[in-house]
Amino acid sequence: MSKSPSSASAKPIPEQKVNKQLWRDIQEKAAASESEKLDAVRLLFDRPDELPRQSTRLIQRLASTDQPVAVRRAIASKLRESQDLSHSLALSILEILRNDPDPEVKSAAEEVYKSTAHEIYKIMQPIAEISRSLQATFQSIKIAQLDLSNLVANIPQVHLPNLQEILAATNLSTRALIDPVILSRQALESIARSAQAALPSYYPLPELEVIGRIYPEFKGGHATRLRSKLAKCVPGKLSWKVYQDICREILSYALVPPLLEPSEETATRGRAQRRDLIFHIPYDAGRFWESIRIAHKSLALIVECKNYSDLLRPDQVTITSKYFGEKKLGLFGVIVSRKGLSESAKQEQMRLWMEEEKMILCLTDGDMINMMSLKEADDDPSKVIDNAIRLFRQSI
Repeated sequence: MSKSPSSASAKPIPEQKVNKQLWRDIQEKAAASESEKLDAVRLLFDRPDELPRQSTRLIQRLASTDQPVAVRRAIASKLRESQDLSHSLALSILEILRNDPDPEVKSAAEEVYKSTAHEIYKIMQPIAEISRSLQATFQSIKIAQLDLSNLVANIPQVHLPNLQEILAATNLSTRALIDPVILSRQALESIARSAQAALPSYYPLPELEVIGRIYPEFKGGHATRLRSKLAKCVPGKLSWKVYQDICREILSYALVPPLLEPSEETATRGRAQRRDLIFHIPYDAGRFWESIRIAHKSLALIVECKNYSDLLRPDQVTITSKYFGEKKLGLFGVIVSRKGLSESAKQEQMRLWMEEEKMILCLTDGDMINMMSLKEADDDPSKVIDNAIRLFRQSI
């Protein structure tokens, strides 16, 4: 993408400097006729410095296939010209446009995608150098009685109970050691979030293709009993507690460890909302769950169990979303349902992701069986969750 003069000022500005009248006008235009939508696209790209942070999500909505083709073509054209969007946002929009049924939109998006992906590749190249630099930095620290030469290679196991005493004795502060580590972690996590925003799943597709192919004959053990209990549980309101107990047993069997044992029926302050199951994610839960922590700012996997005999309505997804938030346990969780989501519920699921960054997946009985199958085969049951993320992201 070619550089625009305003690219240096692309970051969202403080809320108090937002042109509120302009933002209201754009929102009205985006909900009106095709010509008004085209005007909204022009303003969104030409005047980003006057708009709030959520304006970027409006672009994503206007890029969806339910919008007029002229509007989608206008967005693709603007992306060709502009660098006012962050790489992660540009790629999320391009991920939508590259699957557009209109050949012109698809071709333009593909061209911009290749250019943007090349830029990101150039950004990612220095990561190895950062790692080598960090290692060299630790190896260069010379403090009496303290050997950090192997710290990088042994970070998960390192234990330095006398660090404070040694630094105090040498008249140094921990800030001199800690600040570079914190800054490096923040930089690497920022790069990781950008990569995860561009890619639909943690595992490469070939590793996910095993899902559904592994159906071992459960050999009379715990998984066999759980599968039988799930099959015998009758969908409907009367059996909601039975179903929740079965879900807790299956998810605990499949995901604990690395996740912690779930807390059940946990109420929020004021007891206004109740979350069925909460599986806290410890720091040593493994790389997939660490990616969930980073990408979705989540301290736990929140699970809602819905033993409905019909497809879930959108209000059920909306109610579940109230448990999520950056100041709560995070932005990630699942609804376990017998029948899955209705089309309108899928639209609400998409809206919550596009507008509020809340990733709410839906797992069915088949997904639960696949998780147990992977567990029985000594594979990773979290692949089922990762595959659900991939399928959802690709459906947008």
